[in-house]
Amino acid sequence: MSRALFLWVICLGCTSCASGGWLDRLGTREAAAPEFPSQVAPVRAAAPVAERSARTRLDEAEAITTQTRQLLGNWNGADVDLAAARASLGAGDWNASLAASDEALARAEQAISDHYARLANAELARSYGFAGLDDGQVLQLRAAEEILVTGNSRLAYGRLRTLNQQLEKRMKTYTVRSGDSLWVIAGRPEVYANSLLWPLIWQANVAVIPNPDRLRRGQVLKVRPHPDVNAIAEAVDVARGKRREMPGITPSIGEIREAGPE
Repeated sequence: MSRALFLWVICLGCTSCASGGWLDRLGTREAAAPEFPSQVAPVRAAAPVAERSARTRLDEAEAITTQTRQLLGNWNGADVDLAAARASLGAGDWNASLAASDEALARAEQAISDHYARLANAELARSYGFAGLDDGQVLQLRAAEEILVTGNSRLAYGRLRTLNQQLEKRMKTYTVRSGDSLWVIAGRPEVYANSLLWPLIWQANVAVIPNPDRLRRGQVLKVRPHPDVNAIAEAVDVARGKRREMPGITPSIGEIREAGPE
């Protein structure tokens, strides 16, 4: 074989080898090249997830802010944070938007908590103003007070308000006996154990006993078992108007002692 023919065969072999060898491998590498973008696809996909989270949090912040305004009136304590959250969302800064929305949420929640704390403390003061609480009612009062101390002001307010409504509306009855008067009835241990509180009985029954000096035996009277301090003080003031007719009496109203006439 001539030298030229031999070189041609070698070159043909190399071409054949290349067609199934390194050229094929080169083609394989080019085919594999698109795998690199797929490796960064999760990073690119993370942006829409973060955006959705930021939008959801902003919606939550705006919703609770609306509730707070409805509850408190013209409340604007979260306006700056909401504006920052919207601006960051528009600029594509999801983390900054989330942070601003969280701050708005916290401000609104604190404002609501403070509002119910004020209401609960007012109801707590009312609860302590009622007289004649039984053991169960005292336990309810103390439990609600503990809830308020732990920071759940909304729950405490609801429980105290319910208790106060029960104490305010509760009535028991007393059947008039022979020889009774409002003075005598109020002084009975099962009623008020304090004759000076007879105006409370009159007030609760004024529709049936317009004249407090006239009672009928067998008449059923309503009695408030839990008058508050203001009602007690008013009753004593009214009773003092007739006190001159009943000298020498020094009754007791719980811890309040009524002095004798001057």
